Amino acid sequence: MHALSDGATALLVPLLFLIGGYFFCRAGLVFLRHPRRVGRALARERGRGSARSLALALAGTLGVGNIAGVATAIALGGAGAVFWMWLSAFFAMFLKYAEIVLALATRRFDEKGRAHGGAMYYMENSFGKAGRATGKAFAALCCLCALTLGGVIQSSAAAEAMRGAFGVPALLTGVLMGGGAALVLRRGGEKIEAFCAAIVPFVCALFTLASVAVLILRRAALPAAFAAIFRGALSPRGALGGAAGVLTSGAVRYGVTRGLISN
Repeated sequence: MHALSDGATALLVPLLFLIGGYFFCRAGLVFLRHPRRVGRALARERGRGSARSLALALAGTLGVGNIAGVATAIALGGAGAVFWMWLSAFFAMFLKYAEIVLALATRRFDEKGRAHGGAMYYMENSFGKAGRATGKAFAALCCLCALTLGGVIQSSAAAEAMRGAFGVPALLTGVLMGGGAALVLRRGGEKIEAFCAAIVPFVCALFTLASVAVLILRRAALPAAFAAIFRGALSPRGALGGAAGVLTSGAVRYGVTRGLISN
C-alpha cells in the first residue's frame, strides 16, 4: 500500500502542476485581479444559491485541511510538507476555478428554480454515454465519502481538539456533533445551506484572526520556521535523488495530499 501511494503521488504531482499551470495561463488570475467582478457575480447568483454553495463548500474544508491536515502533514512528512501544501494548493485553486466554471455552464434548474450541477453533470454533458456512466460513478463515490471519510475526518479532528484542549471525552463530542447535525439535517437541504451561510463567515473570520494572532505571538520563530520549510522541501529523501527522490519523499506525498484536501 505504501508503494502504491508513492507511485500514485509520483503521477499525481506532475499532473496537478501541469494541468493547474494550464488553467493558470488561461485564467490569468482573473479572480484575484478582479475581486469586485467576482463579488458582483456572487451577488447576482445569491438568489440562485451559489453564495450558499460557496459557504457549504468552505464548511467542508476549513479546519480539517487547514489545521488538522497541516499538523498531520508536518508530523508525517516534516516541515518541508508545508511548502508542497502551498504549491499544490496554489495550482489546485485554478483546477477548482475551472470546475466551478464548468459546473455553472452545465447546471440545470428544477421546477422550483433550484440549481443542480457539479462534476457529474458536466461529465455527462461533455462525454455522452461514457460521461453519464462516469458521472454516476462519481456521484456514488461522493455519497460514499460523505457517509464515511467526510464525517469521520471532521468529527475525529474536532474530538481530538476538544479532548486535548479541554479534556472533553471524544464520545461526548461525537454525540453532541451528531445531535446537532441531526437537528439541521431533519429540516432539509435548504436549511443546511442557510445554516452554513450564516455560520461560515464567522468561522472564516475567527480562523483568520487566530492565524494572524499566532503569527504575531510567535513572530520570533518565523525565520527558523521558514528555513526549516524550504530546507525540508528541497531535501529529497529517496535513494534515487533528484526529481525522482523529491516525488517520492514524505514531504511531497503528505504535503500534496493535504493541499488537495483543502481545495
